[in-house]
Order: sequence, then structure tokens, then C-alpha cells
Amino acid sequence: MHRGEHRAARGHATPSRDLARRLGDKGSEEKTLSLLGQVHGSGTRHQRAVQRLVQAMELFRSLDHQAGESLTLGHLDVQHLPFGQPQRDHVPSGEARVS
Repeated sequence: MHRGEHRAARGHATPSRDLARRLGDKGSEEKTLSLLGQVHGSGTRHQRAVQRLVQAMELFRSLDHQAGESLTLGHLDVQHLPFGQPQRDHVPSGEARVS
């Protein structure tokens, strides 16, 4: 993502997330939340990025979408890099699953 496009990306992703919620399309909602987390994290909104990514993790987990869960966990760790070691305390219900 190029610098300066964050606002435009949020402007498209937020209505997409809202529509997915209204339709009950959890698959689209989880992907859009993950995208929003990445967009927020690319700017200066790290707290909001973590919130969106945790929401996405919870949805990926509820749908047993392990690939999405794994990718989102990586995005969460990136949000913690500027502040020291990556953390796992934000992972819903403990540790990441291993299968």
C-alpha cells in the first residue's frame, strides 16, 4: 500500500465491512476487518489496527479458517514490532492453535 492512500482504503473498506455485517456474511466481514487492521497499522493508528485484527481473528477462529487466523496473527505481531517483542496476549482465548 502506498503512503497517502490510507484514508481512501478505509473509505472503501469500512462500508464493505458494514455491508457484510448487515448481510450476515462473516467470511467477507473477517477479510475486511483484517484489511482494515492492516490499513490502520500502515498509518499511525496502531491501537485501532490491533482492535480490528483481533476482531478478524475471532471471526476467522469462529469459522475455523486457520489460514486467515494465521495470517492475521502475523499482522498482529507486526503491530507490536515498533514497541518491542511481538506479543501473543492479544490472541483470543490464549495461544494460537496448532494443528
